[in-house]
Amino acid sequence: MTALTISPFRRFPARQPARVACVALRQIRPDDADALQDFVRALSPASRQLRFHAALNELPAATLQALACADQRTHVAFVLSVEDGGVERIVGEARYAVASDGETAEFGIVIADAFRGRGLAERLLSALIDAAR
Repeated sequence: MTALTISPFRRFPARQPARVACVALRQIRPDDADALQDFVRALSPASRQLRFHAALNELPAATLQALACADQRTHVAFVLSVEDGGVERIVGEARYAVASDGETAEFGIVIADAFRGRGLAERLLSALIDAAR
């Protein structure tokens, strides 16, 4: 399997009532750990339970580092972000991890509660499918 190479950002309009937000799609980077933790903390308890299958308020340090350091070969991860007061804020995250058989993978997608219903999960799923090909 070869490493995935994509352009650093793909910007697209997100469906949104009354206005359009510019959302960037890119691979996750190790320096996203703090922003990823902020994203997880901001999710509703139900969203965190659905995504991580556990009742947690934040990710344990080791888990956070593992999620932020995807190798983009067997562990592929993308984030969606918006500019918020000049600071990039993660509003969506998706990833897959190839199983030891090399033929199957597990995946997960989560979108910030305030950004649901805008087609963002579909964009993330498309990015995962493209990366897996």
